[in-house]
Amino acid sequence: MHSGALRLAHRWTLLRRPGLSHVLVREFIRPAVRVVPASMARRLGHCRISLEIADPTVASQWTETEAGLAVSL
Repeated sequence: MHSGALRLAHRWTLLRRPGLSHVLVREFIRPAVRVVPASMARRLGHCRISLEIADPTVASQWTETEAGLAVSL
C-alpha cells in the first residue's frame, strides 16, 4: 500500500493529498465505496483512488495497472 494512502472497503485505497477533507472522505468517499457490491469489487480487483485529475474537463479516469485499477476523480 502507498504510504500516503487510506484504507477503504474492499481493500481499496484512497491516496492522501494535502488539504484532503476528512468530512469528504467520511461523508462521500467511504459510503460510495461501501455500496460497491462485493462481487463487482472482486472483479475489479484492487482500486487506488485519487481525487486529483490533471484535465478539469474530465470527470474521472480509470487506468488499468499491474496491481488493479487507478481511479482519478
